[in-house]
Amino acid sequence: MVIKGQKISTKVLLIAAALLIVFVGAGFLLPKGVGVGSKAIPKVELTLPAIGLIPDLKTAMKKNSDLRARVELLMTYDELTLFTNYREVNSLVSEIIFLWSGLTLEQLRTMNANQAIEFFLRRAYGLSPDRPIKNNPYLGKRPWPKQFNRMKARLLMMGQGKNIYKGRAYFDSAQKRMVVEADLSLRFMKEFSKFVKQQAEPKRFRNNFLVFVDETKGYKNLSIEERSLLNQL
Repeated sequence: MVIKGQKISTKVLLIAAALLIVFVGAGFLLPKGVGVGSKAIPKVELTLPAIGLIPDLKTAMKKNSDLRARVELLMTYDELTLFTNYREVNSLVSEIIFLWSGLTLEQLRTMNANQAIEFFLRRAYGLSPDRPIKNNPYLGKRPWPKQFNRMKARLLMMGQGKNIYKGRAYFDSAQKRMVVEADLSLRFMKEFSKFVKQQAEPKRFRNNFLVFVDETKGYKNLSIEERSLLNQL
């Protein structure tokens, strides 16, 4: 099943995951931290905290090799690829979220997007089958986009998405918080800005990136210089 994106071959996913395991190992640990002293980035465990009835990501990956293959593939994408190919990334992240919530790849292939989203939301919010999803005040407004953007930001920050910042930036799974004590990378922004300006629909790429920045560092926490860089996209 493909959700809002291109189809990714299961064979390709498994091959890429197998190659990555050689470097990362079976302990689900990302490469070593960066920096020294109090500013060092700790080793980041490849997991996300449990949400509602959904177990933590590490536990779920141990039980679902398709999920693990997709997570490990996402970790191989460099920061520029993550934002210049956001449709493919969004499709991959959607599959990760749905598999993580408890669906199998076989079940996903028989579902449409709305059915998969409803399954995830019921698991994430602990809703029984008889409880409505639509207009449920417990879920708030637009629960799927809210959860998708949050999970996507956390996944990308465990991988190379953190490299859009120059300095200490990562998702602390134990504390369930985003840590960004850094500014946007001038090198990345220069490359990404050049790409965006060459696109027929630059607004789509710009908005996708702005959502990620807001979910990680927070737009209100950006410096004047950083806001200026974003305005140039």
